[in-house]
Amino acid sequence: MGNQEEKEKKIRGGIIAQVAVLFLMGTFVIGLTTFFFEQFVSEGTVKSQLSSMLDSIAAEVIVTVDEYPANEWLLDYWYENADEMDIEYDADYRPGTETEKKAAQFTQEHPDIQIEYATTEQITSLSAEDQKLYAEIVYSWLITRINEIKRIYDIDFLYCVLTDDTYSYQYFLFSAADEGAKRGTEFEEVYPIGHVVQVDSDELKNGMRTAAKTDGFLTPTGKYRDYYKYLNDVAGQTALIGVSYDTSRMMDRVNRQTVKDTVNVVVGLVVLAALCLLLLLVYVLHPLRKIQRNIRMYTKNKDREMVTSNLRELQLVNEMGQLSEDVITLAEEIDNYLEEIQTITEEKQRISAELSLASRIQADMLPSSFPPYPERTDVNLYASMTPAKEVGGDYYDFFKVDENHIALVIADVSGKGIPASLFMMITKIMAENAVTVDSMQSPAMIMEKLNEQICKHNKEEMFVTLWLGILDLKTGRVAASNAGHENPILKQPGGTFQVLHDKHGFVLGGMEGIKYNEYEFMMEPDSKLFLYTDGVPEATNENNELFGMDRLVDTLRDAQDETPEGILNAVNNAVEEFTGDALQFDDLTMLCVHYVGDQNS
Repeated sequence: MGNQEEKEKKIRGGIIAQVAVLFLMGTFVIGLTTFFFEQFVSEGTVKSQLSSMLDSIAAEVIVTVDEYPANEWLLDYWYENADEMDIEYDADYRPGTETEKKAAQFTQEHPDIQIEYATTEQITSLSAEDQKLYAEIVYSWLITRINEIKRIYDIDFLYCVLTDDTYSYQYFLFSAADEGAKRGTEFEEVYPIGHVVQVDSDELKNGMRTAAKTDGFLTPTGKYRDYYKYLNDVAGQTALIGVSYDTSRMMDRVNRQTVKDTVNVVVGLVVLAALCLLLLLVYVLHPLRKIQRNIRMYTKNKDREMVTSNLRELQLVNEMGQLSEDVITLAEEIDNYLEEIQTITEEKQRISAELSLASRIQADMLPSSFPPYPERTDVNLYASMTPAKEVGGDYYDFFKVDENHIALVIADVSGKGIPASLFMMITKIMAENAVTVDSMQSPAMIMEKLNEQICKHNKEEMFVTLWLGILDLKTGRVAASNAGHENPILKQPGGTFQVLHDKHGFVLGGMEGIKYNEYEFMMEPDSKLFLYTDGVPEATNENNELFGMDRLVDTLRDAQDETPEGILNAVNNAVEEFTGDALQFDDLTMLCVHYVGDQNS
């Protein structure tokens, strides 16, 4: 009797396996066959329809060009005088455009010539200046028309190119653009007249060669399909109308439809699934529910021993038995994992505490008592650093070289976090030592010595940008040197903040043996000097826009009558308002010096 029950269990397990395999194999084969067949047919149809559509677009552009009786003269003139023409792109037909003014001027000077119907003989009889005016008017009108064609057909690029019999380059004669689109020379920008692109693809060369000899040709170029159609010969070169279309959108629609059709076929197999479901309900669902209840029990109270005892009672020899064993193993693994998580959490708390301590240590390394020289009335300073992480790689420093000279330092170490902060502290110590050991050294000599010291022990190949200036408190003379750092911003009495474009040297730690430039400038009494790291102008908002130098200078000018502390607060507030909820990407470090001067002199 016991043997008979065991046999029935094995048979039931075999039936489940057979039905599952049959259903899976049938569904897979039929669905896969349907998918690839539909995709093959659809791709062929898309290619044929796309070629026909792009050919009609190119033909429409050719008709637009041919509408001007002097079109051959125009093509030659545009090519030969591209650099001299004053072109208004995207002029549109609205009143008040430069093109409309030019057309009115031309009509007034030559009332017997209709611009749209002017012949080559009429145009060549004009002066060179009037020929140029006519060519500019028609070019802007043509651009406006092909812009409309591009927008109507919703294509990606529409243009005319010239090439020779090697087909190794494309000289762009005119290009259509969407409203507000940027014209430039970068890839996927709308190219202006005269831009030349080298053609390296043999496939594209063959496509242009075929188009020049036949009625048109469609060729793949990356994610685009380019269609070329012969227009005319221009200055010994072949002029082709080009239409580029991003087929990914069309293929997405085709693929969605293919998937939809495949799904419809698969749905037809649901009848077969009914048999499988019937068997699964009887032989799988009951033990699966028991496993499910025990999983929920474990989720609620984490009683692994109770779950193990309940699942051992199933004693199944099919996949459900294996699943119950897997659940038991998983419960054991989860218990072990929770213990590991607790250990990791404790470790993270320890690391967080150490980072907090490191942040305080770093802050203590920087001058933080303001005003720093309360006994002096000839100078006032204020500085701040806001790291992007717990610790940062920026730093500022200022210290007396002697009774009448103050060294000013601001620097930005490559990278962020703990490595950058360690490198920062080392650089700060070395910089201060380099200045104070021999106060007679020039800033350039100090930079060279500091660069050699950093390069000597820099296996990680980190670097630092640094600006060093030594302010003479008696005269206001500043001797400075710049190792790849941001330009200082200076306000003289009676003026406003202006960027001081100084001579940059190479970054510190980048290469041994570098020589650095030194320069001087005067700070008249009541002058203010603002130093900063790139984290200020490169602060980014949620739209990925930069704060920028223009906003920085405007903010400084608005707050130019404030104290150094007030100026830094104004900049900080402006940056925070600009960035909003965007994460701080880089350290923000600033130093402002107000040179009051000797009031008794």
